[in-house]
Amino acid sequence: MNNISIYNFDNLPSTNEWAKENFNKLNKTKINFITANQQTNGQGSHGRSWESPLGGIYCTICFHNDKCGNPTTITLASAVTICSYFESIGIKLNIKWPNDIICNKKKIGGILSEYSDNWLIVGFGLNINLSKDNLIDINRPIFPATSLKIEGFNNLNCSKILHELYEYFPKEILKWNESGISKFIDGYEKYNILTDKNLLINVNNEKVTGKYKELGSDGELIILDNHTSKKIFSGEILKLE
Repeated sequence: MNNISIYNFDNLPSTNEWAKENFNKLNKTKINFITANQQTNGQGSHGRSWESPLGGIYCTICFHNDKCGNPTTITLASAVTICSYFESIGIKLNIKWPNDIICNKKKIGGILSEYSDNWLIVGFGLNINLSKDNLIDINRPIFPATSLKIEGFNNLNCSKILHELYEYFPKEILKWNESGISKFIDGYEKYNILTDKNLLINVNNEKVTGKYKELGSDGELIILDNHTSKKIFSGEILKLE
């Protein structure tokens, strides 16, 4: 693991924020992993907070990149990587575009990617050993919050999973650096939970409907509405059926 640097903390407000405040401490030639056992100000998508008590994995992957096109594509590539890893240990997960990790139609994780000062910042949280009490206050439009423990996957070791992800991620980031999303599309479709679903999507406070068609070359969602293709580059899926 000579190509990575690891920064472990017991407690941080946010691993993404720590990365952005400490670019000068990070190694530009390596993939940097920033982890915390818990966060006091974890960040989710759409301005939501991310509950981050003990029992989860809270990690930011940060690497220097002066030619980033679209952070959405690294989000999707990371989602595929996470699902592929868990499949290798016997746990089937799904992806809900663009950044949710799903288990048994419930959300166990999310990814938040940012681009700042020529650094790509890919933060993810995974609910591993959280209890129902940890998640009781989380209100979601679809796919309620859960953890792998609640879903019946007991005795998972967060530290062991993290160390295996340290080995799993670098080759996938290299693949993304070389080819963008193209080499991840098949993997995305394998884990995609939207296949053949009719969708209701909030796009800039407007409701858009259509049936899932495919993932576009820039990571956009392509839907069909009355046989007309629409491209959705940013939005929140409110309903699927």
